[in-house]
Amino acid sequence: MVCLTYSLKNPALSPVLPPSPMPSKTSQGEKAMKLGILLSTLPDKNDGQIVRSLVEEALGKKDTVYLYLLDDGTLYLKDPWVHELVDRGVHVYSCAYGAQNRKIFDPGKTTFCGLVVLTQLMEGCDRFLSFN
Repeated sequence: MVCLTYSLKNPALSPVLPPSPMPSKTSQGEKAMKLGILLSTLPDKNDGQIVRSLVEEALGKKDTVYLYLLDDGTLYLKDPWVHELVDRGVHVYSCAYGAQNRKIFDPGKTTFCGLVVLTQLMEGCDRFLSFN
């Protein structure tokens, strides 16, 4: 697994990540990357802004994006931007157990699932970021 090579337009929101040894896409015809993101923090921490910026950057590069909301991250199900991502082609999964513990019973446009899906995302993505 390799660290993300996306750069944010707002440096204040940029996470500190080492440079990736993989080259970024520069020519047409290159295979799109699969980007996985785990978001498990409270919305008060503002990681959602960083995730949104990363998703925008990835979608701009025509990459496939997978977002998994875990534990406190399931509270983002109350925010409309998460459901808007689904409309734009982002695969958004939310932990059914974490949501249930937080009294969230409607996944909206996302898919309730378990940790097996998270494991598969971690294994199947070219890049995976975790905000926890």
